[in-house]
Amino acid sequence: MPETRSGTERPLVSVVLPTAGRSPWLGHAVRSALAQTYAGLEVVLVDDSREGQADQPWNLLWAGDERVRVLRTGGVGGATARQAGVEAARGEWIAFLDDDDEWLPEKIARQMEAAHAARPARGHVVMACRQWVRTASSEYLFPRRVYDGVEPMANYLFCRRGFTQGGGFLQTSTLVAPRALLLETPFRAGLRVHQDWDWLLRVARRGDVRVQVLEEALAVYRTEDGRETVSQRPDWRASLDWIREHRGRIDPRAYSWFVAVQCVWKARAAGTPLRAWAEIALAFVAEGRPGLRSALYFLGFAVFPVGWRKSLRNRIWRVRREERNLWALMLRW
Repeated sequence: MPETRSGTERPLVSVVLPTAGRSPWLGHAVRSALAQTYAGLEVVLVDDSREGQADQPWNLLWAGDERVRVLRTGGVGGATARQAGVEAARGEWIAFLDDDDEWLPEKIARQMEAAHAARPARGHVVMACRQWVRTASSEYLFPRRVYDGVEPMANYLFCRRGFTQGGGFLQTSTLVAPRALLLETPFRAGLRVHQDWDWLLRVARRGDVRVQVLEEALAVYRTEDGRETVSQRPDWRASLDWIREHRGRIDPRAYSWFVAVQCVWKARAAGTPLRAWAEIALAFVAEGRPGLRSALYFLGFAVFPVGWRKSLRNRIWRVRREERNLWALMLRW
């Protein structure tokens, strides 16, 4: 395990936690960071609230803990706020935490131990982990398929191998990376959508970076609880423009998968007119390389409402969880 440092020296790991005064879970996020079993740690709380937004009761979130520093950025957006936190950090490693997520107590300790073991003599290692996805009606372990470090990053994130398995998943609150790497390859300023995927695709193209994912679920990711988030806004145009920027640098199959999954459901939710659907379909067919399974996803996401699909998915996960609990009970007998 890497060395830890006393409270009088600069901490080894800086937790960059951006917020814009919107999350009722912010206190849980801060406390989960401060409750880490890893000793050398600070929290850089990046307040990106715009003028006029309600002030956060900062002093109630950490009760005077000196490991917490507040950086105010004034509405620059998530990607720029994260990068400002990186630049202000004192740690050699950066761990990201969104304001509506939280960590299990062993997260940083386990990841830093693995990073120390995997770190090459030259280059960088980026650590991630699995997490519990918590919705208003269910909780499930995700991703089901862990990144192996070999598959092209875009293929892992976007291509789906089954109708219930979902795609790959590397979310911001699981990431731990060297600060030096984040200064060399920063989050893109002003990017509205897919900020974590954008950074991962650019980092994975570097020949000196290894991405490793722990099998353990060490974080909790909250979603579908009625709050509007960037990833859930039905802005298909922003998503299509973003993936077009990466076209030519990713597998055409991954390109078509992204269009089928990310652009289509957003167009369906936004009530997109027929002319826009023609552009999406053309991007799916002519700009990528669709297959039978991605075409079925395209049609399914276009026909079935988002709420219906999520309800069906949650039922499937509940049934699977009940089956696992039943098998565990039978084994105890």
